[in-house]
Parts: sequence; structure tokens; C-alpha cells
Amino acid sequence: MNCSHYNQLVALLQGILIQLNRTSIDLANLTCPRKLPNGHASKDAYLYILLVMAFYAFLTAGLILVSTRSHKAQEEDQGQRGVVWSHN
Repeated sequence: MNCSHYNQLVALLQGILIQLNRTSIDLANLTCPRKLPNGHASKDAYLYILLVMAFYAFLTAGLILVSTRSHKAQEEDQGQRGVVWSHN
């Protein structure tokens, strides 16, 4: 590799680095909290996240409860059938 290729490579890599820095700054500006019209940042984001987490927690607990009751009822039903068949 001669010096001209090396200089071209360095220039190319510096250009890529500059472009990446611009992109990261643009992305940082997009991910900053939104400002309300009065200039204050919205602090309700944590409340929204907590509400969504609570919803999924209750949904999961409900599904577990229904599944457990279903399995218990199925076991009791099979147990009663076994008793009925043993008497015949």
C-alpha cells in the first residue's frame, strides 16, 4: 500500500466518522423527551410505562389463575370418573 492509498483511506474513514457523528447527534435529538407547549418536559412517561406493566401483570396473573383452575377441575373430573368406573 503506497502513501496515496493510505491518505485516501484516512480521508474516507474520517468522512465516515463525521457522517456517523452527525447521525448520532440527529438520533439523540429525536430521542430527547418532547417538550410541552409551556416548555416543560412531559414527566408522565414513567406513569404510562407503569400502567402498561401493571396491565400485563394482571393479564398474566389472570391467565395463570384460569389455567390452574382448569387443570384442577380436569384432575377432579378424571378422579371422579376413575371412581365411577371402579364401581361398575
